[in-house]
Amino acid sequence: MWHVLGIGSQWCMSATLFAMLIVVSQIACAQEVERDASQNGMQENILEAWKGYQERFDRMIQSVDATVTVKEIQSLPERKPLGDYSIRIVTDAGRSLVEVNRKYTPAKSALGQKAYAVNNKYAFSLDFPPDKGKPSLSRLEYPVGKDVERSLAMQIRNLSRASLVQLPMASLEELCLDSGFMVSGIQTAQDAPELIEIAFSMHQGDREDEVDRTKYWGLESGHLVLDSDHDFCLQKARLKVFLDGDWVDLGVETKGVVVHVNQRDMLIASQIIDVYSAGHYAGTSTFNFTISPNERPVQDSVFELTAFGLELPDFSVHHTRSWTFWLVVLNGIVLLLLGVFLIWRKVA
Repeated sequence: MWHVLGIGSQWCMSATLFAMLIVVSQIACAQEVERDASQNGMQENILEAWKGYQERFDRMIQSVDATVTVKEIQSLPERKPLGDYSIRIVTDAGRSLVEVNRKYTPAKSALGQKAYAVNNKYAFSLDFPPDKGKPSLSRLEYPVGKDVERSLAMQIRNLSRASLVQLPMASLEELCLDSGFMVSGIQTAQDAPELIEIAFSMHQGDREDEVDRTKYWGLESGHLVLDSDHDFCLQKARLKVFLDGDWVDLGVETKGVVVHVNQRDMLIASQIIDVYSAGHYAGTSTFNFTISPNERPVQDSVFELTAFGLELPDFSVHHTRSWTFWLVVLNGIVLLLLGVFLIWRKVA
């Protein structure tokens, strides 16, 4: 009888233990579902904040007076400068002015100061002599062509790094929406509850261990620190990328400043430092930004040749010469056709 009771007691204990395991499993599953839902909700909030931030930033830089300075230094295998230049950018109502001063670059032909401008009538580019004397006109486009605008766009692109939802290789939104982007952890920083830390990895298709090296500098994995008080702006990042045949550890550190744009405060970068290392090779790129949104329309003269002490071209003469040239060409074609016709008549 005691043996029977023992078996019954063991069965009851096993059943109770099994039931407890089921309850624990259900609780764990519910917690995991709740955690996944919470993460998905957070990701949606972050994506929405990034999109809104970038739209405001793009509108802001359409009318600004800004300066960007860039210093690139190689620290290993030997310390030496790689680049040192400054860019002044003025934009307003579709008009743009860019002044570039390259103090150091390995390509000596690119040294010196240049300027590019587009206004409502024409576009031009200038070269400055080493003695900082009067510049010379290297290109004039009337009406505005594509060459000067292309050069302007290349320089204005440096201003995009002041957006704190950008990485060197892509925007945070583009990266997060990529099909290969996988979040491996989200947590709040212990010493700063407003900072959100996100660990992630990238994979290609169904192969989680295979990285697409053709996208995002071959980004394999990374760690982002975002400021939840300011549109989840990037505060710092640690990334593993594949550049020039080597795996490179890339760190990004930002310092921000609040500007007032359209009756709203906005955090933008005042400094960004990219630190990269690949064992035998290391260096830094430092970007400093001074950006002032224009409070009133900028005068037309800022974007014209007269701002650099050069005379405004007489475009009426330019037009007359243009029409004269084409008239001469047309007359030549008519005379040529007439000559061919007379020869054909004579032969016939």
